[in-house]
Amino acid sequence: MGGLKVRNLIATGASQSGARILAYINAIAPKERVFDALMPLIIGGMASGFDDTILDPNKIFAMPAGELAKLMRPFTKIRNDLRVPVMLVNSESETLGCFPCRQPDTDMFRFWEVAGSSHAPQGMTEIMDQKTKRDGVYLNQFEGSNPSMVMWSPAADAVIAHVKRWIEGGAPPPTQPMIAVSGNPPAIERDGNGIAKGGVRLPDVEAPTSSNTGYNVGAGLEALVGSTRPFSPERLKGLYQSHEAYVTKVTAAARAARDAGVILPEAESEYIQKAKALAIPA
Repeated sequence: MGGLKVRNLIATGASQSGARILAYINAIAPKERVFDALMPLIIGGMASGFDDTILDPNKIFAMPAGELAKLMRPFTKIRNDLRVPVMLVNSESETLGCFPCRQPDTDMFRFWEVAGSSHAPQGMTEIMDQKTKRDGVYLNQFEGSNPSMVMWSPAADAVIAHVKRWIEGGAPPPTQPMIAVSGNPPAIERDGNGIAKGGVRLPDVEAPTSSNTGYNVGAGLEALVGSTRPFSPERLKGLYQSHEAYVTKVTAAARAARDAGVILPEAESEYIQKAKALAIPA
């Protein structure tokens, strides 16, 4: 640490690692207070077990229901007697999986769902591709897919700042609405652009140029990248009369997201700069 004194320890993990953090929260954290806060990310509502069972996501969709049931863990809520703050951030991909185990915010628990984002959006798959190509293990597993363009990471970055203040005696992260779900079987409610209603609203969904979702019809890991459907020039023209009008809408959406505490000021600036660089049909 270069001589720096450690004041806080925050445990975080995403996807499989997030499921392990969930198991740690419920089984280990009450007995061993090692961390000041716990942040599971993009988890599907099930905690990892403590054995060596490995689930291959490319095979589970073809498994008989009985065999799959033996391997899958039960849906898991976070215990209500927490000793340290817990902050959960999910993408839209996990909404229906976590729907049976949703729980309200408390003084020690916060839960955000980022509308339009996927488990592995395009920006993240590009980063993963760069690393696997560098290391000679590139699989090209998402070729032909159109991942969601909405990143959940700007919200997760804001959460880290909130959690730091929280564990140092400040206010907890602001409560945010859940993604709207209704019907039987449950389904995500969508607006006229095909974008999920409710949830954390980033500029990508408040001033959209495409319809982004956390789901697609792919099998295995491909299902985790979500989908994007770019709007036609005619639709863009109907939404934004000019490039300046689009930039104005993104600027307002970015400011609202910053004011709501779901993005950091630097992310606000990045959204606005990207909007200025994007060509909108005149």
